[in-house]
Amino acid sequence: MATYRSDAAGERFEPYDRPEGAALVQEFALALSDDAVNADIFVLGKLPPRSTLLGFSVDLPILDSGTATLTTSIGDATNAAKFFTSNTATFHNAATRVSSLLPINTVTSTTSKGTIAGSLPVVYTDASDLRLTVTANANTAVSSGTIKGFYLYTMRPAFQQPVL
Repeated sequence: MATYRSDAAGERFEPYDRPEGAALVQEFALALSDDAVNADIFVLGKLPPRSTLLGFSVDLPILDSGTATLTTSIGDATNAAKFFTSNTATFHNAATRVSSLLPINTVTSTTSKGTIAGSLPVVYTDASDLRLTVTANANTAVSSGTIKGFYLYTMRPAFQQPVL
């Protein structure tokens, strides 16, 4: 099991200086290597303390180009499957988009399998992250490519209580 970080998660994260409540967009990109896929964690982006995650969109290349199957989940630092879980065929020989901004329970691909699991927005008191976890059997043949996308969040002042 290895952990990989996108360009947005690999550096010290300083949130944009915007008025509280304004929606912020953070883009990310993470190139895959041929060995990066068994019980691996891909940290897509960071969420600062006192932030609210509004939505996300993740474009995935073909993750399994062989005969193996794999499962994926999208979540945060406390729950790897908080927002999305897939079945074993979702990413087999098909590029896929997982987005909370599409109609409910929609994943776009040629094999359209998987559902958005969690409801948004999610309020964070402490810092967290947006992450993709991929688990495959030992015979998977990973394709190269880039995981890319974006997420939307807002910030609230330190003195304001979270809205649940």
